[in-house]
This record gives sequence, structure tokens and C-alpha cells, in this order.
Amino acid sequence: MQTSFTSRTSFGAKKAFTLIELLVVIAIIAILAAILFPVFARARENARRSSCQSNLKQIGLGVMQYSQDYDEAMLPLRWSWSGAYSIRPFPVLLQPYVKSTQIFKCPSNTATGFMNDTSDTSLGTTPANFMPGIPVSYAANAGSNDPGEDRAMQEAAAGNISLASFNNPATTITIVENKNNPYADFYDNGRATDLQGHLGTSNFLFADGHVKSLKPLATGTPICMYTRNNAALRTATTTSACNAGWVTSLGTSQTNMN
Repeated sequence: MQTSFTSRTSFGAKKAFTLIELLVVIAIIAILAAILFPVFARARENARRSSCQSNLKQIGLGVMQYSQDYDEAMLPLRWSWSGAYSIRPFPVLLQPYVKSTQIFKCPSNTATGFMNDTSDTSLGTTPANFMPGIPVSYAANAGSNDPGEDRAMQEAAAGNISLASFNNPATTITIVENKNNPYADFYDNGRATDLQGHLGTSNFLFADGHVKSLKPLATGTPICMYTRNNAALRTATTTSACNAGWVTSLGTSQTNMN
């Protein structure tokens, strides 16, 4: 009696992928990676921009608390007096209100080191003497070397700026993102090319406390958001905010972000 059976070799045979099939799979993975990696990068930068906005919002709350404590006066760019320990920039003045130095560091900013006139422990580390190190990321909209500019902030020695002097606090910038400038102020059009970028925009803190992400050129035209009366002083020789030199520099900054 014959018994039918299937050969052992037919049971044990395994079909392998062909080279063409492997190449097709690799090509599909490469295409998906090329599509998804930029999306992930944009999502990560959007998260960093949101974190930076949160930093500026906390700084803005500190600025408003300072103003309430000092009879509706705007926070000064810095406080100076004679002596070895003479300059305290605005982030140091805000420490009693924000109690943090890390909120002065934008997560997208790769600059190292500290803002000038900070991180000085030469007189000791007691609360009366210690100067905390402030990372480089933000700068005040101030013209310490151009006192006639009608800017949002100025040296304490130049006198207080009343909040009532702002024609429209919602369209007047107080603090900007700063890429690698170690100075506390954003004082001339040369600094307008130094704005930190987030996907073609930069974050700005306004005098009413709100934070907005804008393209740099939008802050200089059609109105000047760097002066308390929002007026542009466009002359060939003046270094005032939003003159032709400022607008050109803002355009350069915007181009570099794209």
C-alpha cells in the first residue's frame, strides 16, 4: 500500500526577501525620514519658542510688579552708583520679583557666558553683595547712548520714565530677544541684526505685559514699536529707533531667520 507524503525539503523551505524588495523598503524608509525629520524639527523649535515666550511673560510680570512698587515708573535699564560694585542691569533689578536667572535664557539661544556686569562675586556671596550670573538671551529696548530717542527704558541716572508717557503700551516693545549681544540694552541699529530667530520670527515683550512673536520688520513698519510715541525718526544722520538704518537692519535680521 502506497503512502503519499510531502518531502521534508518542501516543509523546511523558507522564502527570503529579494535584493529588489530590500532596496524598495529602504527607499520607503528614507523617503518617510526625509518627510518627517523637518516636521519634528519644526515641532521642537515651536516648543522652544513657546518656552521662550513663557520666559518673557514671567519677566514682564516682574517688570509690572517693579512699576507698581515704584509709583508707576518703568523699570530702568540699569542702576548705577559710585563704588567698586556700581552697575546692576535690569535682570538683576528684577531678581526680587522673578527669583530666577534661568528665565533669562532662551532654549534656542546657543550663546555662552553671562551678560556684562553680572556674575560678580568679588565682594562676596552675601545677599547684599552677590551679583547673579545672567545668561545672554534678552536685552532692553533702551538707548543709553542716545538719550533723545524716546525709548521704552533708560538709565536710572537719567530719571524715571512714567508709564503714563507711553502712547500705546500694547505697541511699544520693552524687551527683545538677543542672540549674542552681552550688553543689557538694544541700543542702536547695529543690534537690530542680532535678534534671536524662531522659524522666521522673534519674541517681543511689550509695555502692557503681553508677549508676541513677530517678524522683525513688522516691529519697524508701518509703526515704530521701539519708541514710546510709536513715531519713526527717519533721517540720514540720526541713530534713533526705526530710522532707515534700523529698518534695513531689521530686514537683514529677518532674512537671516528665514
